[in-house]
Amino acid sequence: MGKRYFCRDCERLYLPIVSQEVGGTGAVFRTQILNRSGDAIQRIFHAAESDCERVYLFMYLAKPYLHICTQFSESILRREGRFQFCNVRIGNHAGKCITVAMKKRCVYIHRWSSSQSTTSSRSSGKSVRVSPTSLRVPLTHSVVRQKYDSNRSHPVPRIQGPYRLTSAFALGACGAYTARMRQSKLFTRTRREAPSDEVAKNAQLLVRAGYIHKEMAGVYDYLPLGLRTLNKIINIIREEMNAIGGEEVFLSALQNPESWKKSGRWDDAVIDVWFKTQLKNGGELGLGNTHEEALTALMTEHIASYKDLPRYVYQFQNKFRNETRAKSGIMRAREFIMKDLYSFSADAASHDAFYEKVAAAYENIFKRAGIGEKTYRTVASGGSFSKFSHEYQTVCVAGEDTIYIDAEKRLAVNKEVYDDQEVYAASGLTKETLTEAKAIEVGNIFTLGTRFSEALGLSYKDAEGKPQPVFMGSYGIGPGRLMGTIVELLSDEKGLVWPESVAPFAVHLVSLGKSGDEVSQVADALYEDFVKAGVEVLYDDRDTYAGQKFAESDLIGIPKPILVGKDAVATGSFEVVGRATGTVAKKTRAELLA
Repeated sequence: MGKRYFCRDCERLYLPIVSQEVGGTGAVFRTQILNRSGDAIQRIFHAAESDCERVYLFMYLAKPYLHICTQFSESILRREGRFQFCNVRIGNHAGKCITVAMKKRCVYIHRWSSSQSTTSSRSSGKSVRVSPTSLRVPLTHSVVRQKYDSNRSHPVPRIQGPYRLTSAFALGACGAYTARMRQSKLFTRTRREAPSDEVAKNAQLLVRAGYIHKEMAGVYDYLPLGLRTLNKIINIIREEMNAIGGEEVFLSALQNPESWKKSGRWDDAVIDVWFKTQLKNGGELGLGNTHEEALTALMTEHIASYKDLPRYVYQFQNKFRNETRAKSGIMRAREFIMKDLYSFSADAASHDAFYEKVAAAYENIFKRAGIGEKTYRTVASGGSFSKFSHEYQTVCVAGEDTIYIDAEKRLAVNKEVYDDQEVYAASGLTKETLTEAKAIEVGNIFTLGTRFSEALGLSYKDAEGKPQPVFMGSYGIGPGRLMGTIVELLSDEKGLVWPESVAPFAVHLVSLGKSGDEVSQVADALYEDFVKAGVEVLYDDRDTYAGQKFAESDLIGIPKPILVGKDAVATGSFEVVGRATGTVAKKTRAELLA
Protein backbone atom coordinates (compact mmCIF):
# COMPACT_ATOMS: atom_id res chain seq x y z
CA MET A 1 0.00 0.00 0.00
CA GLY A 2 2.93 2.29 0.53
CA LYS A 3 3.09 5.29 2.79
CA ARG A 4 -0.14 6.84 4.04
CA TYR A 5 -0.58 10.54 3.61
CA PHE A 6 -2.81 12.86 5.54
CA CYS A 7 -4.03 16.22 4.41
CA ARG A 8 -2.59 18.75 6.82
CA ASP A 9 -5.83 20.69 6.95
CA CYS A 10 -8.62 18.16 7.13
CA GLU A 11 -6.63 15.10 8.27
CA ARG A 12 -8.37 12.99 5.68
CA LEU A 13 -6.56 9.80 4.73
CA TYR A 14 -5.36 9.30 1.18
CA LEU A 15 -3.66 6.20 -0.21
CA PRO A 16 -0.99 6.41 -2.96
CA ILE A 17 -1.10 3.52 -5.41
CA VAL A 18 2.16 2.76 -7.16
CA SER A 19 2.53 1.08 -10.55
CA GLN A 20 6.04 0.59 -11.90
CA GLU A 21 7.78 -0.09 -15.20
CA VAL A 22 5.41 1.65 -17.56
CA GLY A 23 6.65 1.26 -21.10
CA GLY A 24 7.67 4.21 -23.24
CA THR A 25 10.17 6.99 -23.07
CA GLY A 26 9.63 9.03 -19.96
CA ALA A 27 6.49 11.11 -19.85
CA VAL A 28 4.50 13.31 -17.57
CA PHE A 29 0.79 12.66 -17.16
CA ARG A 30 -1.75 15.04 -15.78
CA THR A 31 -4.80 13.38 -14.30
CA GLN A 32 -7.94 15.28 -13.62
CA ILE A 33 -10.55 13.73 -11.32
CA LEU A 34 -14.00 15.11 -11.85
CA ASN A 35 -16.93 15.20 -9.46
CA ARG A 36 -20.55 14.45 -10.30
CA SER A 37 -20.96 17.92 -11.75
CA GLY A 38 -18.04 17.47 -14.09
CA ASP A 39 -15.94 20.00 -12.19
CA ALA A 40 -12.32 19.27 -11.47
CA ILE A 41 -11.83 18.58 -7.79
CA GLN A 42 -8.24 17.37 -7.94
CA ARG A 43 -5.31 17.56 -10.34
CA ILE A 44 -2.67 14.95 -9.87
CA PHE A 45 0.68 14.80 -11.65
CA HIS A 46 2.21 11.54 -12.70
CA ALA A 47 5.96 11.74 -13.08
CA ALA A 48 8.06 9.30 -15.08
CA GLU A 49 11.80 8.99 -14.55
CA SER A 50 13.59 8.80 -17.89
CA ASP A 51 16.40 6.63 -16.61
CA CYS A 52 14.26 3.74 -15.44
CA GLU A 53 11.05 4.43 -17.32
CA ARG A 54 9.10 4.25 -14.08
CA VAL A 55 5.89 6.06 -13.39
CA TYR A 56 4.35 6.55 -9.99
CA LEU A 57 0.59 6.62 -10.22
CA PHE A 58 -0.90 8.48 -7.29
CA MET A 59 -4.64 8.45 -6.71
CA TYR A 60 -5.70 10.34 -3.64
CA LEU A 61 -8.97 8.78 -2.57
CA ALA A 62 -10.45 8.57 0.89
CA LYS A 63 -10.55 4.99 2.14
CA PRO A 64 -12.34 2.68 1.67
CA TYR A 65 -13.47 4.03 -1.66
CA LEU A 66 -10.84 2.20 -3.66
CA HIS A 67 -10.22 -1.53 -3.48
CA ILE A 68 -6.63 -2.65 -4.19
CA CYS A 69 -6.13 -6.11 -5.60
CA THR A 70 -2.99 -8.23 -5.31
CA GLN A 71 -4.15 -10.29 -8.26
CA PHE A 72 -4.05 -8.88 -11.75
CA SER A 73 -4.55 -9.83 -15.34
CA GLU A 74 -4.56 -8.34 -18.79
CA SER A 75 -7.55 -6.15 -19.47
CA ILE A 76 -10.52 -8.38 -18.77
CA LEU A 77 -13.98 -6.94 -18.93
CA ARG A 78 -16.89 -8.89 -17.56
CA ARG A 79 -20.41 -8.09 -16.46
CA GLU A 80 -21.99 -9.32 -13.28
CA GLY A 81 -25.51 -8.13 -12.69
CA ARG A 82 -25.71 -4.34 -12.80
CA PHE A 83 -21.95 -3.77 -12.57
CA GLN A 84 -18.98 -4.04 -14.88
CA PHE A 85 -15.67 -5.27 -13.56
CA CYS A 86 -12.30 -4.85 -15.14
CA ASN A 87 -8.88 -5.89 -13.84
CA VAL A 88 -6.21 -3.65 -15.28
CA ARG A 89 -2.45 -4.09 -15.38
CA ILE A 90 -0.80 -0.75 -16.03
CA GLY A 91 2.40 -1.28 -18.05
CA ASN A 92 4.29 -4.56 -18.13
CA HIS A 93 5.32 -4.89 -14.53
CA ALA A 94 3.67 -7.63 -12.51
CA GLY A 95 2.49 -5.21 -9.88
CA LYS A 96 -0.81 -4.38 -8.27
CA CYS A 97 -3.88 -3.77 -10.33
CA ILE A 98 -6.98 -1.81 -9.64
CA THR A 99 -10.43 -3.40 -9.61
CA VAL A 100 -13.18 -0.90 -10.02
CA ALA A 101 -16.86 -1.24 -10.71
CA MET A 102 -19.95 0.88 -11.08
CA LYS A 103 -23.11 1.03 -13.06
CA LYS A 104 -23.02 3.22 -16.15
CA ARG A 105 -20.06 5.45 -15.13
CA CYS A 106 -16.67 4.92 -16.78
CA VAL A 107 -13.01 5.60 -16.10
CA TYR A 108 -10.56 5.67 -18.98
CA ILE A 109 -7.04 4.48 -18.32
CA HIS A 110 -4.64 5.13 -21.19
CA ARG A 111 -1.42 3.25 -21.88
CA TRP A 112 1.32 3.97 -24.45
CA SER A 113 3.78 1.54 -25.93
CA SER A 114 7.52 2.14 -25.91
CA SER A 115 7.51 2.84 -29.65
CA GLN A 116 5.26 5.85 -29.40
CA SER A 117 6.54 9.37 -29.49
CA THR A 118 6.33 11.53 -26.43
CA THR A 119 4.30 14.02 -28.40
CA SER A 120 1.71 11.53 -29.58
CA SER A 121 -1.89 12.46 -29.21
CA ARG A 122 -4.24 11.10 -26.61
CA SER A 123 -6.18 9.18 -29.21
CA SER A 124 -3.07 7.25 -30.25
CA GLY A 125 -2.75 5.59 -26.89
CA LYS A 126 -4.22 2.26 -26.06
CA SER A 127 -7.35 2.78 -24.02
CA VAL A 128 -8.76 0.47 -21.42
CA ARG A 129 -12.31 1.20 -20.39
CA VAL A 130 -13.29 0.32 -16.87
CA SER A 131 -16.09 1.29 -14.54
CA PRO A 132 -15.62 3.13 -11.26
CA THR A 133 -15.85 1.55 -7.86
CA SER A 134 -18.81 -0.47 -6.64
CA LEU A 135 -18.62 1.57 -3.46
CA ARG A 136 -20.75 4.20 -5.11
CA VAL A 137 -18.04 6.73 -5.92
CA PRO A 138 -18.56 7.96 -9.48
CA LEU A 139 -15.29 9.36 -10.83
CA THR A 140 -13.91 10.26 -14.21
CA HIS A 141 -10.17 10.06 -14.90
CA SER A 142 -9.02 12.04 -17.93
CA VAL A 143 -5.37 11.27 -18.71
CA VAL A 144 -3.61 13.77 -20.98
CA ARG A 145 -0.13 13.11 -22.31
CA GLN A 146 2.30 16.02 -22.15
CA LYS A 147 5.70 16.52 -23.75
CA TYR A 148 8.50 15.17 -21.59
CA ASP A 149 11.47 17.47 -20.98
CA SER A 150 14.60 15.32 -20.44
CA ASN A 151 16.47 18.31 -19.00
CA ARG A 152 13.98 18.78 -16.22
CA SER A 153 13.64 16.45 -13.27
CA HIS A 154 10.30 14.85 -12.58
CA PRO A 155 10.22 13.74 -8.97
CA VAL A 156 7.47 11.75 -7.38
CA PRO A 157 4.66 14.29 -6.88
CA ARG A 158 4.33 15.89 -3.47
CA ILE A 159 1.08 16.13 -1.59
CA GLN A 160 -0.54 19.53 -1.92
CA GLY A 161 -3.48 19.78 0.45
CA PRO A 162 -6.20 20.23 1.19
CA TYR A 163 -7.93 17.74 -1.09
CA ARG A 164 -11.59 17.04 -0.69
CA LEU A 165 -13.63 14.42 -2.46
CA THR A 166 -17.13 15.51 -3.34
CA SER A 167 -18.12 12.36 -5.16
CA ALA A 168 -21.51 10.80 -4.69
CA PHE A 169 -22.12 8.30 -1.93
CA ALA A 170 -25.73 7.25 -2.00
CA LEU A 171 -27.50 5.47 0.82
CA GLY A 172 -27.41 1.74 0.32
CA ALA A 173 -31.14 1.61 -0.21
CA CYS A 174 -30.91 4.14 -3.01
CA GLY A 175 -28.22 2.38 -5.03
CA ALA A 176 -25.70 4.01 -7.29
CA TYR A 177 -26.28 7.35 -8.89
CA THR A 178 -27.38 7.48 -12.49
CA ALA A 179 -25.49 10.08 -14.47
CA ARG A 180 -28.30 10.83 -16.87
CA MET A 181 -32.04 11.17 -17.15
CA ARG A 182 -34.36 12.02 -20.02
CA GLN A 183 -37.11 14.33 -18.89
CA SER A 184 -39.57 12.53 -21.15
CA LYS A 185 -39.00 9.42 -19.01
CA LEU A 186 -39.36 11.23 -15.68
CA PHE A 187 -42.70 10.23 -14.20
CA THR A 188 -43.04 13.44 -12.16
CA ARG A 189 -44.37 16.68 -13.60
CA THR A 190 -44.11 20.30 -12.62
CA ARG A 191 -47.16 22.21 -11.36
CA ARG A 192 -48.37 25.74 -11.97
CA GLU A 193 -49.74 26.03 -8.45
CA ALA A 194 -48.73 24.65 -5.08
CA PRO A 195 -51.25 22.91 -2.80
CA SER A 196 -53.68 25.45 -1.40
CA ASP A 197 -52.94 24.41 2.19
CA GLU A 198 -49.16 24.78 1.82
CA VAL A 199 -47.91 28.07 3.25
CA ALA A 200 -44.15 27.48 3.46
CA LYS A 201 -42.14 28.79 0.52
CA ASN A 202 -39.78 25.80 0.49
CA ALA A 203 -42.62 23.27 0.22
CA GLN A 204 -44.51 25.35 -2.36
CA LEU A 205 -41.53 25.47 -4.71
CA LEU A 206 -40.42 21.89 -4.13
CA VAL A 207 -43.93 20.56 -4.79
CA ARG A 208 -44.34 22.69 -7.92
CA ALA A 209 -40.92 21.65 -9.26
CA GLY A 210 -41.67 17.95 -8.73
CA TYR A 211 -39.11 17.35 -5.96
CA ILE A 212 -41.52 16.29 -3.21
CA HIS A 213 -45.11 15.14 -2.76
CA LYS A 214 -47.22 16.17 0.21
CA GLU A 215 -48.97 13.23 1.83
CA MET A 216 -50.50 15.26 4.63
CA ALA A 217 -49.55 18.07 6.99
CA GLY A 218 -45.91 17.59 7.99
CA VAL A 219 -45.43 14.42 5.92
CA TYR A 220 -43.64 14.50 2.55
CA ASP A 221 -42.42 12.01 -0.04
CA TYR A 222 -39.13 12.65 -1.85
CA LEU A 223 -39.46 12.14 -5.60
CA PRO A 224 -36.54 11.38 -7.99
CA LEU A 225 -35.18 14.93 -8.24
CA GLY A 226 -35.74 15.62 -4.57
CA LEU A 227 -34.10 12.37 -3.50
CA ARG A 228 -31.02 13.15 -5.57
CA THR A 229 -30.67 16.53 -3.89
CA LEU A 230 -31.31 15.08 -0.43
CA ASN A 231 -28.70 12.37 -0.98
CA LYS A 232 -26.12 14.90 -2.12
CA ILE A 233 -26.66 16.87 1.09
CA ILE A 234 -26.31 13.61 3.03
CA ASN A 235 -23.09 12.89 1.13
CA ILE A 236 -21.58 16.20 2.19
CA ILE A 237 -22.48 15.59 5.82
CA ARG A 238 -21.21 12.00 5.69
CA GLU A 239 -17.85 13.04 4.27
CA GLU A 240 -17.32 15.63 6.99
CA MET A 241 -18.35 13.23 9.76
CA ASN A 242 -15.99 10.57 8.42
CA ALA A 243 -13.18 13.13 8.21
CA ILE A 244 -13.31 13.73 11.98
CA GLY A 245 -13.37 10.04 12.85
CA GLY A 246 -17.09 9.28 12.84
CA GLU A 247 -18.25 5.66 12.55
CA GLU A 248 -21.57 5.24 10.79
CA VAL A 249 -24.29 2.94 12.08
CA PHE A 250 -27.98 2.50 11.38
CA LEU A 251 -30.18 1.92 14.40
CA SER A 252 -33.80 0.95 14.54
CA ALA A 253 -36.43 3.67 14.68
CA LEU A 254 -38.40 1.52 17.15
CA GLN A 255 -37.49 2.49 20.70
CA ASN A 256 -37.31 0.27 23.77
CA PRO A 257 -39.36 1.89 26.55
CA GLU A 258 -37.06 0.44 29.23
CA SER A 259 -34.08 2.57 28.17
CA TRP A 260 -36.22 5.68 28.10
CA LYS A 261 -37.72 4.95 31.48
CA LYS A 262 -34.21 4.71 32.92
CA SER A 263 -33.42 8.18 31.57
CA GLY A 264 -36.77 9.54 32.75
CA ARG A 265 -37.91 10.61 29.28
CA TRP A 266 -40.61 8.06 28.41
CA ASP A 267 -43.37 10.14 29.98
CA ASP A 268 -45.25 12.38 27.52
CA ALA A 269 -45.08 15.15 30.09
CA VAL A 270 -41.28 15.20 29.66
CA ILE A 271 -41.18 14.76 25.86
CA ASP A 272 -44.42 15.92 24.30
CA VAL A 273 -43.73 14.88 20.68
CA TRP A 274 -43.85 11.10 21.13
CA PHE A 275 -45.37 8.76 18.58
CA LYS A 276 -46.10 5.52 20.44
CA THR A 277 -47.64 2.27 19.34
CA GLN A 278 -49.17 -0.76 21.04
CA LEU A 279 -47.88 -4.26 20.35
CA LYS A 280 -50.45 -6.95 19.56
CA ASN A 281 -49.03 -9.21 22.25
CA GLY A 282 -49.04 -6.41 24.79
CA GLY A 283 -46.51 -3.78 25.63
CA GLU A 284 -45.61 -0.52 23.96
CA LEU A 285 -42.97 0.83 21.63
CA GLY A 286 -41.98 4.34 20.62
CA LEU A 287 -40.98 5.77 17.25
CA GLY A 288 -37.65 7.44 17.84
CA ASN A 289 -37.61 11.22 18.05
CA THR A 290 -33.93 11.11 19.02
CA HIS A 291 -31.43 8.35 19.84
CA GLU A 292 -29.44 9.24 22.97
CA GLU A 293 -30.92 6.35 24.92
CA ALA A 294 -30.54 3.79 22.14
CA LEU A 295 -26.89 4.67 21.39
CA THR A 296 -25.95 4.79 25.06
CA ALA A 297 -27.52 1.39 25.69
CA LEU A 298 -25.70 -0.02 22.66
CA MET A 299 -22.31 1.29 23.78
CA THR A 300 -22.60 -0.42 27.18
CA GLU A 301 -21.70 -3.60 25.28
CA HIS A 302 -18.67 -2.06 23.57
CA ILE A 303 -17.03 0.29 26.09
CA ALA A 304 -15.41 -1.20 29.18
CA SER A 305 -11.95 0.38 29.45
CA TYR A 306 -10.26 3.72 28.87
CA LYS A 307 -8.62 1.95 25.91
CA ASP A 308 -12.05 1.81 24.24
CA LEU A 309 -12.35 5.60 24.24
CA PRO A 310 -12.98 7.88 22.52
CA ARG A 311 -15.75 6.75 20.19
CA TYR A 312 -17.69 8.87 17.71
CA VAL A 313 -20.78 7.16 16.33
CA TYR A 314 -23.31 8.67 13.94
CA GLN A 315 -26.23 7.68 11.75
CA PHE A 316 -28.78 8.95 9.25
CA GLN A 317 -32.09 7.80 10.63
CA ASN A 318 -35.77 8.64 10.28
CA LYS A 319 -37.13 10.55 13.25
CA PHE A 320 -40.78 10.94 14.22
CA ARG A 321 -42.11 13.93 16.12
CA ASN A 322 -45.75 14.68 16.80
CA GLU A 323 -45.47 18.37 16.02
CA THR A 324 -48.55 20.39 16.93
CA ARG A 325 -47.73 22.91 14.22
CA ALA A 326 -46.39 21.54 10.96
CA LYS A 327 -46.55 24.56 8.67
CA SER A 328 -42.89 25.07 7.77
CA GLY A 329 -42.69 22.55 4.94
CA ILE A 330 -39.78 20.12 5.08
CA MET A 331 -38.07 22.31 7.69
CA ARG A 332 -40.43 21.05 10.42
CA ALA A 333 -41.91 17.72 9.40
CA ARG A 334 -43.45 14.95 11.51
CA GLU A 335 -41.18 12.41 9.84
CA PHE A 336 -37.68 13.44 8.74
CA ILE A 337 -34.10 12.22 8.38
CA MET A 338 -31.67 13.29 11.06
CA LYS A 339 -27.92 12.94 11.22
CA ASP A 340 -27.21 12.45 14.87
CA LEU A 341 -23.64 12.00 16.06
CA TYR A 342 -22.80 10.99 19.60
CA SER A 343 -19.37 11.26 21.15
CA PHE A 344 -18.14 9.07 23.99
CA SER A 345 -15.08 10.47 25.77
CA ALA A 346 -13.13 9.77 28.94
CA ASP A 347 -13.45 13.26 30.37
CA ALA A 348 -14.60 16.81 29.73
CA ALA A 349 -11.26 17.94 28.26
CA SER A 350 -11.21 15.31 25.50
CA HIS A 351 -14.90 15.99 24.88
CA ASP A 352 -14.24 19.71 24.46
CA ALA A 353 -11.49 19.05 21.91
CA PHE A 354 -13.82 16.92 19.78
CA TYR A 355 -16.64 19.43 20.27
CA GLU A 356 -14.54 22.02 18.42
CA LYS A 357 -13.74 19.54 15.64
CA VAL A 358 -17.46 19.04 15.09
CA ALA A 359 -17.97 22.80 15.06
CA ALA A 360 -15.35 23.16 12.32
CA ALA A 361 -16.91 20.26 10.37
CA TYR A 362 -20.32 21.92 10.59
CA GLU A 363 -18.90 25.13 9.16
CA ASN A 364 -17.49 23.11 6.25
CA ILE A 365 -20.87 21.47 5.68
CA PHE A 366 -22.78 24.73 5.48
CA LYS A 367 -20.13 26.30 3.29
CA ARG A 368 -20.22 23.36 0.87
CA ALA A 369 -24.03 23.49 0.86
CA GLY A 370 -23.92 27.12 -0.29
CA ILE A 371 -25.18 28.87 2.87
CA GLY A 372 -21.95 29.31 4.83
CA GLU A 373 -21.87 33.10 4.64
CA LYS A 374 -25.36 33.38 6.13
CA THR A 375 -24.87 30.78 8.88
CA TYR A 376 -23.58 31.67 12.36
CA ARG A 377 -22.46 29.67 15.35
CA THR A 378 -24.99 30.72 17.98
CA VAL A 379 -24.95 30.43 21.75
CA ALA A 380 -28.23 28.90 22.92
CA SER A 381 -29.74 27.21 25.94
CA GLY A 382 -28.44 23.76 26.78
CA GLY A 383 -31.87 22.67 27.98
CA SER A 384 -31.75 19.91 30.58
CA PHE A 385 -28.26 18.83 29.50
CA SER A 386 -26.01 21.82 30.16
CA LYS A 387 -26.06 25.55 30.82
CA PHE A 388 -25.43 26.43 27.18
CA SER A 389 -25.24 24.73 23.80
CA HIS A 390 -24.45 25.90 20.30
CA GLU A 391 -26.79 26.14 17.35
CA TYR A 392 -26.02 26.92 13.75
CA GLN A 393 -28.48 29.54 12.60
CA THR A 394 -28.95 30.69 9.00
CA VAL A 395 -30.20 34.26 8.59
CA CYS A 396 -33.48 34.14 6.68
CA VAL A 397 -36.75 36.08 6.90
CA ALA A 398 -38.62 32.75 7.10
CA GLY A 399 -36.80 31.80 10.29
CA GLU A 400 -38.63 30.92 13.49
CA ASP A 401 -35.80 32.06 15.78
CA THR A 402 -34.51 35.51 16.67
CA ILE A 403 -30.74 35.83 17.03
CA TYR A 404 -28.31 38.67 17.70
CA ILE A 405 -25.25 38.66 15.45
CA ASP A 406 -21.69 39.90 15.70
CA ALA A 407 -20.83 39.76 11.98
CA GLU A 408 -17.11 40.39 12.48
CA LYS A 409 -16.65 37.53 14.96
CA ARG A 410 -19.18 35.34 13.10
CA LEU A 411 -20.92 34.55 16.37
CA ALA A 412 -24.47 35.06 17.51
CA VAL A 413 -26.68 34.78 20.59
CA ASN A 414 -30.12 33.21 20.62
CA LYS A 415 -32.87 35.43 22.04
CA GLU A 416 -33.58 32.83 24.74
CA VAL A 417 -30.20 33.57 26.42
CA TYR A 418 -29.75 37.16 25.25
CA ASP A 419 -30.03 38.60 28.76
CA ASP A 420 -27.79 36.01 30.45
CA GLN A 421 -24.54 37.74 31.38
CA GLU A 422 -22.61 34.46 31.41
CA VAL A 423 -22.99 34.34 27.63
CA TYR A 424 -20.92 37.48 27.16
CA ALA A 425 -18.31 36.56 29.74
CA ALA A 426 -17.67 33.23 28.00
CA SER A 427 -17.88 34.37 24.36
CA GLY A 428 -16.31 37.82 24.49
CA LEU A 429 -19.39 39.33 22.84
CA THR A 430 -21.00 42.60 23.88
CA LYS A 431 -24.59 43.65 23.34
CA GLU A 432 -23.47 46.89 21.70
CA THR A 433 -22.01 45.02 18.68
CA LEU A 434 -25.00 42.74 18.09
CA THR A 435 -27.69 43.15 15.43
CA GLU A 436 -31.06 41.40 15.45
CA ALA A 437 -32.11 38.99 12.70
CA LYS A 438 -34.56 36.17 11.99
CA ALA A 439 -32.90 32.81 11.42
CA ILE A 440 -33.44 29.10 10.77
CA GLU A 441 -31.70 26.55 12.99
CA VAL A 442 -29.83 24.14 10.68
CA GLY A 443 -27.70 22.29 13.24
CA ASN A 444 -26.91 21.97 16.93
CA ILE A 445 -24.18 20.64 19.22
CA PHE A 446 -24.79 19.71 22.86
CA THR A 447 -22.65 18.71 25.80
CA LEU A 448 -24.53 15.84 27.43
CA GLY A 449 -21.96 15.17 30.13
CA THR A 450 -22.75 12.04 32.15
CA ARG A 451 -26.53 12.52 32.10
CA PHE A 452 -27.26 9.42 30.00
CA SER A 453 -24.21 7.33 30.82
CA GLU A 454 -25.05 7.38 34.52
CA ALA A 455 -28.73 6.64 33.89
CA LEU A 456 -28.02 3.67 31.62
CA GLY A 457 -24.89 2.34 33.28
CA LEU A 458 -22.31 3.30 30.63
CA SER A 459 -18.94 3.41 32.39
CA TYR A 460 -15.30 2.51 31.82
CA LYS A 461 -12.33 1.56 33.98
CA ASP A 462 -9.56 4.14 33.99
CA ALA A 463 -5.81 3.38 34.01
CA GLU A 464 -6.01 2.67 37.74
CA GLY A 465 -8.93 0.28 37.35
CA LYS A 466 -11.51 2.65 38.85
CA PRO A 467 -14.96 2.88 37.19
CA GLN A 468 -15.80 6.24 35.61
CA PRO A 469 -18.90 7.44 33.76
CA VAL A 470 -18.44 8.11 30.06
CA PHE A 471 -18.61 11.79 29.08
CA MET A 472 -20.98 12.30 26.13
CA GLY A 473 -21.92 14.87 23.49
CA SER A 474 -24.69 15.10 20.87
CA TYR A 475 -24.48 16.75 17.43
CA GLY A 476 -27.45 16.99 15.06
CA ILE A 477 -28.18 18.11 11.50
CA GLY A 478 -31.40 17.49 9.57
CA PRO A 479 -30.57 17.02 5.82
CA GLY A 480 -34.20 17.76 4.86
CA ARG A 481 -34.24 20.87 7.03
CA LEU A 482 -30.99 21.97 5.42
CA MET A 483 -32.51 21.36 1.99
CA GLY A 484 -35.54 23.47 2.88
CA THR A 485 -33.30 26.25 4.21
CA ILE A 486 -31.35 26.36 0.93
CA VAL A 487 -34.64 26.78 -0.92
CA GLU A 488 -35.86 29.51 1.41
CA LEU A 489 -32.60 31.41 1.14
CA LEU A 490 -31.50 31.01 -2.48
CA SER A 491 -34.66 30.67 -4.59
CA ASP A 492 -36.09 33.55 -6.62
CA GLU A 493 -39.40 34.53 -8.21
CA LYS A 494 -38.84 32.03 -11.06
CA GLY A 495 -38.18 28.99 -8.91
CA LEU A 496 -35.39 27.03 -7.28
CA VAL A 497 -31.73 28.06 -7.51
CA TRP A 498 -29.49 25.21 -6.38
CA PRO A 499 -25.79 25.48 -5.56
CA GLU A 500 -23.80 23.14 -7.77
CA SER A 501 -22.84 20.96 -4.81
CA VAL A 502 -26.42 19.82 -4.10
CA ALA A 503 -28.22 20.25 -7.44
CA PRO A 504 -29.86 17.03 -8.67
CA PHE A 505 -27.94 17.37 -11.94
CA ALA A 506 -25.03 19.52 -13.00
CA VAL A 507 -26.48 20.33 -16.42
CA HIS A 508 -30.00 20.81 -17.73
CA LEU A 509 -29.78 20.18 -21.46
CA VAL A 510 -32.79 21.71 -23.22
CA SER A 511 -33.55 20.82 -26.82
CA LEU A 512 -35.58 23.47 -28.68
CA GLY A 513 -36.24 21.18 -31.63
CA LYS A 514 -38.83 18.57 -32.44
CA SER A 515 -38.31 14.84 -32.39
CA GLY A 516 -36.16 13.74 -35.35
CA ASP A 517 -35.19 17.19 -36.68
CA GLU A 518 -31.61 18.52 -36.94
CA VAL A 519 -31.79 20.41 -33.65
CA SER A 520 -32.96 17.31 -31.84
CA GLN A 521 -30.19 15.23 -33.42
CA VAL A 522 -27.53 17.71 -32.28
CA ALA A 523 -29.02 17.71 -28.78
CA ASP A 524 -29.08 13.91 -28.69
CA ALA A 525 -25.41 13.77 -29.69
CA LEU A 526 -24.42 16.33 -27.03
CA TYR A 527 -26.40 14.39 -24.44
CA GLU A 528 -24.45 11.22 -25.23
CA ASP A 529 -21.20 13.18 -25.08
CA PHE A 530 -22.08 14.39 -21.59
CA VAL A 531 -22.89 10.87 -20.51
CA LYS A 532 -19.58 9.53 -21.83
CA ALA A 533 -17.73 12.36 -20.09
CA GLY A 534 -19.35 11.45 -16.79
CA VAL A 535 -21.36 14.67 -16.47
CA GLU A 536 -24.67 14.36 -14.66
CA VAL A 537 -27.26 15.66 -17.10
CA LEU A 538 -31.03 16.05 -17.17
CA TYR A 539 -32.10 16.14 -20.81
CA ASP A 540 -35.35 17.87 -21.74
CA ASP A 541 -36.11 15.94 -24.91
CA ARG A 542 -39.88 16.49 -24.79
CA ASP A 543 -41.91 17.71 -27.76
CA THR A 544 -43.37 20.85 -26.25
CA TYR A 545 -43.08 24.56 -26.86
CA ALA A 546 -39.95 26.51 -25.91
CA GLY A 547 -41.64 28.85 -23.43
CA GLN A 548 -42.78 25.94 -21.28
CA LYS A 549 -39.30 24.43 -21.30
CA PHE A 550 -37.72 27.75 -20.24
CA ALA A 551 -40.19 28.22 -17.40
CA GLU A 552 -39.80 24.67 -16.14
CA SER A 553 -36.01 24.87 -16.34
CA ASP A 554 -36.07 27.99 -14.15
CA LEU A 555 -38.47 26.29 -11.74
CA ILE A 556 -36.34 23.13 -11.43
CA GLY A 557 -33.30 25.28 -10.72
CA ILE A 558 -30.36 23.27 -12.10
CA PRO A 559 -27.32 25.61 -12.12
CA LYS A 560 -26.37 25.30 -15.82
CA PRO A 561 -29.15 25.09 -18.40
CA ILE A 562 -27.74 24.55 -21.89
CA LEU A 563 -30.00 25.49 -24.78
CA VAL A 564 -29.76 23.68 -28.09
CA GLY A 565 -31.41 25.67 -30.87
CA LYS A 566 -30.92 26.45 -34.55
CA ASP A 567 -27.63 28.23 -33.81
CA ALA A 568 -26.21 24.94 -32.62
CA VAL A 569 -26.89 23.45 -36.05
CA ALA A 570 -25.69 26.47 -38.02
CA THR A 571 -22.64 27.54 -35.98
CA GLY A 572 -21.97 24.71 -33.53
CA SER A 573 -22.43 27.05 -30.54
CA PHE A 574 -24.68 26.47 -27.54
CA GLU A 575 -26.23 28.93 -25.09
CA VAL A 576 -25.16 28.29 -21.49
CA VAL A 577 -27.34 30.07 -18.95
CA GLY A 578 -26.22 30.83 -15.40
CA ARG A 579 -29.35 30.08 -13.40
CA ALA A 580 -28.22 32.09 -10.40
CA THR A 581 -26.91 35.10 -12.36
CA GLY A 582 -29.03 35.08 -15.48
CA THR A 583 -25.92 35.44 -17.66
CA VAL A 584 -25.81 33.80 -21.09
CA ALA A 585 -22.61 32.60 -22.76
CA LYS A 586 -21.94 30.94 -26.11
CA LYS A 587 -19.80 27.81 -26.01
CA THR A 588 -18.75 25.16 -28.48
CA ARG A 589 -19.13 21.43 -27.93
CA ALA A 590 -15.42 21.15 -27.11
CA GLU A 591 -15.66 23.93 -24.54
CA LEU A 592 -18.67 22.30 -22.89
CA LEU A 593 -16.88 18.98 -22.59
CA ALA A 594 -13.52 20.39 -21.51
